[in-house]
Amino acid sequence: MLNLKSIQSIRIKILAERTKIEITSATGFLCEYKEKLFLITNWHVVNGKNNFTKELLDKKHGALPGFLDLQLTYTQQAKDDNFNTFLLPFEQPLFYYNSDEDFYDESKPLWIEHDRKNEIDVVAIDLTQFKNLSSLPGFKLATYKIEEEIAYSQYTTGISVMDKAFIIGFPLSSGVSPNEYPIYKGATIASEVKNNDEPPIIFIDGKTKSGMSGSPVILKHEFSGSPEGDALFGKTQLIGVYSGRESTSPDLTEAELGIVWKLEQCLLPILEKAIKK
Repeated sequence: MLNLKSIQSIRIKILAERTKIEITSATGFLCEYKEKLFLITNWHVVNGKNNFTKELLDKKHGALPGFLDLQLTYTQQAKDDNFNTFLLPFEQPLFYYNSDEDFYDESKPLWIEHDRKNEIDVVAIDLTQFKNLSSLPGFKLATYKIEEEIAYSQYTTGISVMDKAFIIGFPLSSGVSPNEYPIYKGATIASEVKNNDEPPIIFIDGKTKSGMSGSPVILKHEFSGSPEGDALFGKTQLIGVYSGRESTSPDLTEAELGIVWKLEQCLLPILEKAIKK
């Protein structure tokens, strides 16, 4: 049976703005908020710069990102809990296309970032046009429902140091991976978590690799309760967005600590901003 979380994460190939050569790869994930569909990834993925230092990340080509090469997976329920799948590959431009003058206007990015800009290494891209395709009856995208994730968090024991987390992303090339689905890398919550943490991050202890930037980070609760008072076993909870090591400070890299940007303090304000646009 297909684990739907495995198709909520998306491998991203980052293409240069003019030549469209592949600069590097990363991860994103799909979420829905107030009936709109978004691709979530890191600020440094779409900007091509270290969000701490603003240093250019592509040392080989000296190029900046202009397009994301993506593939969405639509599912259709089949017999015996299996799914039929339909793959939709496409290129997502990162800038508004000026049709009158035939160029992509770099002054008009298509991603939505936090009001604190590069201080929060998270962005959203509106993909609502791909949510329902009339030519695919019965097919739908698997997404994180942000309202449900936030509501569920009220009925758990919260996030605590030493909890086990999973980063669901693409650290390996497609030629090495056993199939097209992401890898679940385990990590441990390595810092105490408070609502008013500043910056709004969680440290995780676990070795990761380039390519996982922008991955969703989830906890798997052994036990929790539902709003109706029912016991829930093995429920997962989206807690934030992972920042790859290439965008972290040298101290964090040496300590083998990764960063998770918190869901409610980092991603939610971006989605609210996108809804109001």
